[in-house]
Amino acid sequence: MGTAFLFDLDGTLADSRQCLLNSLDHALDKIGYGDLAYDPLKATQQDLATTLRSNLAKHGIVPTETLTKEFIEYFRDFHEREGESCVELYPGVPESLEFLKGFFSLGVATTKDSPQANRVLKKLKIHHFFDHVQGTDPGMQYKPSPEILLRSLEILSREPKRSVYIGDSVHDIEAARAGGLKAVAAVYGFGGKEHFRSATPDWMLSRPDELILVKDEILKKLPGL
Repeated sequence: MGTAFLFDLDGTLADSRQCLLNSLDHALDKIGYGDLAYDPLKATQQDLATTLRSNLAKHGIVPTETLTKEFIEYFRDFHEREGESCVELYPGVPESLEFLKGFFSLGVATTKDSPQANRVLKKLKIHHFFDHVQGTDPGMQYKPSPEILLRSLEILSREPKRSVYIGDSVHDIEAARAGGLKAVAAVYGFGGKEHFRSATPDWMLSRPDELILVKDEILKKLPGL
């Protein structure tokens, strides 16, 4: 079986930080907590329910299931309507994907749901590079669960031990580890190098096109290749 390179989307292929924060501000305002202070870095690294719970907890508030559901719906509705307008590719992404496509199966495994992920990739004009796009669809577990990674590999007919996941968060690295994939940290993304101090990824990339340079080094560490 061949090798697959799977990518996170936000913070790895595309810089969508401001879009995400705009959507978060809108959702908080709609549920009556527009003045709530939060850590922008953590907010881009967590699922929405965790972001709401952790920030309200600082004020002694436990959100109800109904409030959490409304918050997520407001976020997603705004993000679908407005949040994709400011997404931009990181420099070097198209060139890296074009190079890797000549050797490996490529996929996306993202916290976004599949329809939204496909829309963003088409908008960015890189959708054609990928053999499969896997979002965290209803009923699926968010990272650090490896579910969306393993589902991607199942569809691509690739083994975890011969595959690689590239992401910009500790949850991405943990998901790769839990699924048996090699883990590559995109330190140019939302988190930065310090964010990965305790995560111990197999490689760290300071820019997307470094994947071209370390491709052979990565392959040497994959069993059976």
